[in-house]
Amino acid sequence: MRNILVVTGKMAFETVKGYVGGLADVVMGDVDVAALITPRILRDLLKGLDLSKYDLILLPGNVSSDFDQLEEEFGVRIRLGPRNAHDLPHILKKIDEIELSKRKPACSFLEPDHEQIQRELLELEERSVPAFTIDRVKIGGSSSMKVMAEVVDATGLDDDKLRERVRYFAHEGADIIDLGVGLDATRDDVARAVRVAASATDLPLSIDTMDPELIRAGVDAGARLVLSLDSDNIGEVGGYLANKDVSVVVLSRNGTDELLETIKTAKSVGIKKIIADPVLAPLGHGTVRSICECWKFRAYDPSTPLFFGVGNVTELLDADSIGVNALLAGIGMELGVSILFTPEASRKTAGSVRELVKASRMMRLASKRQTSPKDLGIDLFVAKEKRMREGIPVSDKAPVKVITEEAKWGSDPLGYFRIGLKDGMIYVEHNTPDGRVDVLAGKSAKEIVSYLVKDGRISMIDHGAYLGVELAKAELALRFKRSYVQDEEI
Repeated sequence: MRNILVVTGKMAFETVKGYVGGLADVVMGDVDVAALITPRILRDLLKGLDLSKYDLILLPGNVSSDFDQLEEEFGVRIRLGPRNAHDLPHILKKIDEIELSKRKPACSFLEPDHEQIQRELLELEERSVPAFTIDRVKIGGSSSMKVMAEVVDATGLDDDKLRERVRYFAHEGADIIDLGVGLDATRDDVARAVRVAASATDLPLSIDTMDPELIRAGVDAGARLVLSLDSDNIGEVGGYLANKDVSVVVLSRNGTDELLETIKTAKSVGIKKIIADPVLAPLGHGTVRSICECWKFRAYDPSTPLFFGVGNVTELLDADSIGVNALLAGIGMELGVSILFTPEASRKTAGSVRELVKASRMMRLASKRQTSPKDLGIDLFVAKEKRMREGIPVSDKAPVKVITEEAKWGSDPLGYFRIGLKDGMIYVEHNTPDGRVDVLAGKSAKEIVSYLVKDGRISMIDHGAYLGVELAKAELALRFKRSYVQDEEI
């Protein structure tokens, strides 16, 4: 461990001392804001100190001056620390592992290398040995957990809507697309759904029905996986599926013993690509019991790929899906699950496929590194954050005026704006006094406001402030997949 001197300004001194603790010494330069430390200020400070015990001086990461001359003058290495005080303990604990820079803030060395993480995940998957493959997708064995996305009531959607849904799931990162079959669907409905889905993606398609006739229709049309077989329909359709060499999900609603027996029957008729589904029950209806059944099954059978229907939990729980999906993926990792299955059947579970894809990657890295899914360089933080960042300090010397008055906006003679969300964009409709209507679109409040100001569409300060507030709300709603209604709270 090196002997380190951390330099900061007056306003941040106590904060920096709190974060540094006993990891280094902290001194205060004659400047209020640490980022404004200059070579002159630092020279005046260092002249009055005994530097013989230090071999490294850390400056705030956002200073912009050149300190090379001072480094030669005092004979001590001077490097940039992090921009924010909260990163100091993380830097100081890894100080012997990091080659600090004179120009680049130390916190940049804490930022994850996303390209390297992606390469690591790809290499792990390339080297993995699966139990079998569905087309080019590896299932089970030492391969990663795959995400299967269900298009709910695919047979009831028209061609365009079905293609749109399939492409959406493919874009979100799904590995397999499952086509839900309606209760009143016909053989023709199923065949059409499979053909239309196949025209929208090259991902493997699954047909989700237990009706033998509809299973045949789906497989004949090109489905590569059947969801599901059980003790009731396997006698009628098992031999057909064996001859087609498709993959099947075998389920049981009566525990591990029945599941093992049905798998035995499937193997006896020649089915080779089998995925076991002990059926994950919703919370309040046996979630813990069904997880125990998964554990029990895995103890009896360590090799057959496991199916985990996480949507059964997320869809029937009024909580944000992000953390729930992460936790279920972690449980799946411990159980040796091969497929994480979910629909996005409601607004509250929108984004579940993307969340499970990222959660699967987190668990893959955690498993490889034999650690908890923490500090991996990949995470599922959305509303919360891992560490609090220090903002610009507010003066405690001036009196504080607490504002309670309600905002009142005036009418702009250049017209009014209507704001809404559509297709992942913020739409702004400008209505001018002469009856002209223009529609603009963008993804961030900043770029839209900047354009409106530059284009001369705002003539009043209070109107600009109002638009800034509303567009910021719209951007937050877009980011968090929430609805937005102008002039209402998110």
